[in-house]
Amino acid sequence: MDNLVSRPALTPIKDPSYVQLVRIALCYYIAKADQIQPEEQAKIDAMCEDLLNNPEMNSDYRTELRMILADRGTSFNNVRRYLNRIDPSDLEAFWKDVNEMAEISDGISDNERKALLVYESYVNERMAALRMPGSKGSGKPNIISLTCKRCSAVLDVNANLSTAFCPYCGTKHIIYEEKQ
Repeated sequence: MDNLVSRPALTPIKDPSYVQLVRIALCYYIAKADQIQPEEQAKIDAMCEDLLNNPEMNSDYRTELRMILADRGTSFNNVRRYLNRIDPSDLEAFWKDVNEMAEISDGISDNERKALLVYESYVNERMAALRMPGSKGSGKPNIISLTCKRCSAVLDVNANLSTAFCPYCGTKHIIYEEKQ
């Protein structure tokens, strides 16, 4: 079982075209959390068109984009592969896009809310790894295994976080109680 955060690339990919590709993958994941709506599809199409019209875009990214859009399941594990390759500072910049995607049609559905919670947990995990004492941005989190109380999935989570969300069903798990 993969950790909630697989080991990120040692050298993050900084190419703006790749970061845009990751943004599309993440927005597509949010939109596909429930049945994709026409407004969501239009936004994704516009994002794809912007990326495809970039003359400096690497041809490998075109192939990756086709793979993302052909992925009918669009699980977070698939999206995480892309997220792990970018700088953690880019992760927080995606919040506006993913929230807009979730709210674009009739508000945020329960499934979209779960997808947002999974992304939030992922971002918290990556950011916690950067804040670990002595890590200098490259420390490894203290990973523990939990079993989801709702769907029985095995979750590998950072023990330094107070909460984590199951990437399969969205259930919130309290890892430890923060003292007030």
